[in-house]
Amino acid sequence: MEMLVEKVAAAVLCMVGVSLLTSTPFWIAYYKRVVEMGHKGVRLNGTVSLVVGMTVILLHNVWSGVPVLLTLLGWLLVAESVICFLVPEMALTGFKSMKEEHQVRVYQGTGTALLALSILLVFHLIWI
Repeated sequence: MEMLVEKVAAAVLCMVGVSLLTSTPFWIAYYKRVVEMGHKGVRLNGTVSLVVGMTVILLHNVWSGVPVLLTLLGWLLVAESVICFLVPEMALTGFKSMKEEHQVRVYQGTGTALLALSILLVFHLIWI
């Protein structure tokens, strides 16, 4: 099961990473809309993070080698959802406080990291 999760994750992380790098204005507009929606937007964002994070955690509980990075990403997404649900003001403040030029760097850095994780997972799957 872990290999299947890694294959799916490698494809999804690649798509999201490339999207963050090539469509940064879309992501800036998306999070601007999250802020406009207030607590509803933050909880919607938290729901997506919770579903993805819990899926990874439940199906991919691997704590060694390169795959541990995917498990840790799952836990980070769950942690993000906890913040969105329990202290939505904190999440809103985080979204609101970033200037657009900082958002560009954050989204492009995140896109690069997700793309790198995707490549690492592919290499791991090839050499298993």
